Amino acid sequence: MELAAQLEAFAKQIPSRLAHIQGEEATKQALILPFLGLLGYDVYNPTEVRPEYAADFATKKRGQFEKVDYAICINGEVSMLIEAKAHNQKTEIYSGQLARYFNSTTTARVAIVTNGTEYRFFTDLKEKNIMDSDAFMVFNVLDHDSSDLELLQRFTRAQYQAASISTLAEEVMCLQNITTYIYNQLQNPSEGFVRFVVDELGLRQRITTRVVERYTPILRTAIQNALAEIQHATEQPVLVSPALPATPTRSSSLPKRSRAETPSTEPVRPSLSEDEIAVLDSICEILQCELHPQKDEECVVIAHPSGQGWALRYNTVHPKPHIVFNLPLDAARAIASHVFFFGHPLGTKANFSALSDLYALREVIHEAYRT
Repeated sequence: MELAAQLEAFAKQIPSRLAHIQGEEATKQALILPFLGLLGYDVYNPTEVRPEYAADFATKKRGQFEKVDYAICINGEVSMLIEAKAHNQKTEIYSGQLARYFNSTTTARVAIVTNGTEYRFFTDLKEKNIMDSDAFMVFNVLDHDSSDLELLQRFTRAQYQAASISTLAEEVMCLQNITTYIYNQLQNPSEGFVRFVVDELGLRQRITTRVVERYTPILRTAIQNALAEIQHATEQPVLVSPALPATPTRSSSLPKRSRAETPSTEPVRPSLSEDEIAVLDSICEILQCELHPQKDEECVVIAHPSGQGWALRYNTVHPKPHIVFNLPLDAARAIASHVFFFGHPLGTKANFSALSDLYALREVIHEAYRT
């Protein structure tokens, strides 16, 4: 069975396991070791997966060595270090602790901190043998797409190459930076970008501020038309919104509703963030009804009106804000062919970067909630 199918089967088991997992040790046994097994590592072989590995100079009081939870050894050499946390802890707050282990183990090329569902990968791009402060890759077992899976393949036992880690990390970071730059330019062209395009057109006129102002809306419309043409030609739909935020990977960039736009009669709701409330208000507006959601870990869950299960759930905390529908993937694509959907262990997923994106999902939201 290929890795994608194995991960899908494993992801379906996780929700039922979480209710019985208490603490870090249980997280290791129920979530982390099975995941390492899927990647092809022999978790029962201490020459390949070494538990409680002592870092060289990371010492506690009285000369005792600090120990990282797992060291992955390939050809007898420590290649990856893994720091485990309980499933209900945030992985991003433990990179400092992990850095001490990585910096003291010169053969390790990758350091990972995980809570059993999210895995954050670090290396030493900026300074050799000093772990970078930012992860170059984040993989979520419950929420990933084909590009995430393609990167994860590079860390399987069969494909791992220590010598190529720096190159891979550089390419990933470069891709992220370029993607963000192009994304921002396509949605809100900068003056420099407009000047470049006008100059490339060879219009033989001096590019003044007035010229830039004139061509900015034209360029914005041209970009939208070009994207629509690409979508039609390739039959690979993309989610296009006329008002996306400047930074597409942060949930904090979601536009907030003003106080005047908030309904005067607030329904009883769990404790939600501003982003979560803004998304909920938009869904209420689309469905033309009040909703009483529940909070499940980082997701806001909207129950089906029949009382049988849930209709949809959304997450604004994840680096890629998204909404999951309790619908088959083919059904969602048939309803909204202009939207790019992903398969998800719980149904069908669509990413969004602004409240306006939700209105492109209007028909799917209605289908999930009404049927």
